[in-house]
Amino acid sequence: MMKILLISTVKTGKDGITNVIFNYLRAIDTNQIEFNYLSINQPELSYINELEKRKCKLYVVPRSGLKIISYIIQLRHIIASNKYDVVHIHTNSHTVVLELLAAKMGGCKKRIVHSHNTTCNSVSIHRLLTPLFNALYTDAFACGKEAGRWMFNERPFRVINNGVDTNLYAFKGEVRSIVRKKLGIQENEILLGHVGAFNEAKNQEFLIRIFHVLYNRHPEYKLLLIGDGFLRTRIERQVIDYKLSSNVIFSGNIDNVYDYLNAIDLIIMPSLFEGLPLTLIEQQANGLHCIVANTITKEADKTGNLKFVSLQESYEHWANVIEDYPKEKDRTTTSQQAILKIKEKGYSIQEEAQKLTNYYHSVKDSAQLATMNNNDKIGAS
Repeated sequence: MMKILLISTVKTGKDGITNVIFNYLRAIDTNQIEFNYLSINQPELSYINELEKRKCKLYVVPRSGLKIISYIIQLRHIIASNKYDVVHIHTNSHTVVLELLAAKMGGCKKRIVHSHNTTCNSVSIHRLLTPLFNALYTDAFACGKEAGRWMFNERPFRVINNGVDTNLYAFKGEVRSIVRKKLGIQENEILLGHVGAFNEAKNQEFLIRIFHVLYNRHPEYKLLLIGDGFLRTRIERQVIDYKLSSNVIFSGNIDNVYDYLNAIDLIIMPSLFEGLPLTLIEQQANGLHCIVANTITKEADKTGNLKFVSLQESYEHWANVIEDYPKEKDRTTTSQQAILKIKEKGYSIQEEAQKLTNYYHSVKDSAQLATMNNNDKIGAS
């Protein structure tokens, strides 16, 4: 049985990269492939339970700028001790050279880098590390074309779509009624939604300014913010300052985002940068229309239900677009049509997981063939 170490260079939590990794773990037959998972932070119990269920060993090694050498040494030891066939690293920038170096030193010959974004917070460091990065990785994956070009420039890469469980995210009218009642949303009220960690890239501060304009025009609008993060306190203070507390709901991190999507009428996503957000694929599967920043790749629109707006436009302009955009109470048909388009474009998790499984097995088969050929040469000598 082949052995694969999955590594995320960002913290394990309710975010895009973590969701992608665990979506694939759920969909791949772990009786055929032994996965281990390395996290740079202590994951929540729900993730630990999922890993145990799939007999996936967890390693926790903090990734700190103050202890880079220690991190590389610990990672090299784990890789060398387990003799992994593949190290598959999910990342946003060329700082992944830390993991690549450890994998090479640990003797792993297949080092996959999987790109999940179109930029990063430290572009200068990213560029500085490019020559070393190019020398260390062996296989290139990306969630989309733009994310691939960001990470690998003109070098070839393979697109691995951020697949979703379309059955899970399909619109359910009965669930909509239950969740809206739980949230205290009345029939005549319009619920805007945003799903994402509270950080600079997600740009919730911009969203609150838009909502402030919208609320002054239409007090029946409400906003649901799903997620958590280090900027949440700042955004909560902004909501208080704008006197919006009765109309803005902070749910925190939740395990059943798919249920809450049914309650939402329109998604707003003014991110400063993204790769190809898994959340947008999930939201489209639910039949939701989404108003997103033009900084987000056009590849994200799989259904024709995305509207791209420039972040250079005023808050008033964004509010105008929100007022004019469709908000369906019963999205059953829209969801069904969207799911068909998502599947046609290769975003079914079941189909994409099989492609990834086939790729892993091809790596194992190639290694075995190389070993056999090498043994033949030794015998012939």
